[in-house]
Amino acid sequence: MRPSPIEPHPSTPRVRTGAARPTAARGAIHPLAWALTATLVLAATVAGQTQAQVTPLDEAQALLQDEANTVSVVETYGPSVVSVTVEVQGQAVDPFAGLREQIPPQFRDFFSLPAPPNGSQLRQGSGSGFVVAGGRLITNYHVVRDALEDGGVTLREGARVRITFAGDDEGFDVRVVGANPDVDLALLELVDPAAAPPVAPIPLGDGAVRVGQKAIAIGNPFGLANTVTS
Repeated sequence: MRPSPIEPHPSTPRVRTGAARPTAARGAIHPLAWALTATLVLAATVAGQTQAQVTPLDEAQALLQDEANTVSVVETYGPSVVSVTVEVQGQAVDPFAGLREQIPPQFRDFFSLPAPPNGSQLRQGSGSGFVVAGGRLITNYHVVRDALEDGGVTLREGARVRITFAGDDEGFDVRVVGANPDVDLALLELVDPAAAPPVAPIPLGDGAVRVGQKAIAIGNPFGLANTVTS
């Protein structure tokens, strides 16, 4: 027995073409199929328009722009960052004294001072600083603390504080003119400001910093000159 052909619904209009249609294709397309097809076409059209309107991020170009900004900052203000060297006769200079208990125990050995050679009475420590204006510089208080008399900014007998600019082996003597242990800051002043190379002072921020902004650190940690971290 041959199966009877599927007859269209009486309310469904017939579609005629110039060629005869196969028996299997004579069935009517359900209205839901038309609605689904129209919906897919509309969605594809909207997606295409959305892709045309939104410019994709060029990650490689964005990275280059960020790197160019970092390089520009380093080239402008890097020369104003100095290495601070502290020399004290007769005692070790430990820039991490008082801060060591804040370092996790498993890392404290990395911050230990090397044993001084026998018979040596000169001890040295180092840190970083930067020029602010008029031959004056800012550094951390813990960098110069061991060179100062207790409770003041006068250098101990036999103590000396010097700075070295990037790319210049010549050192310059400085005096400590201000110190605030509570915020770990000290203000230095060149003994002979005219002898130092001319550099652009680094302006101090106004405090309007938002969480997540990029920060660039330029310094001389552990005697490593001209390091940059972003």
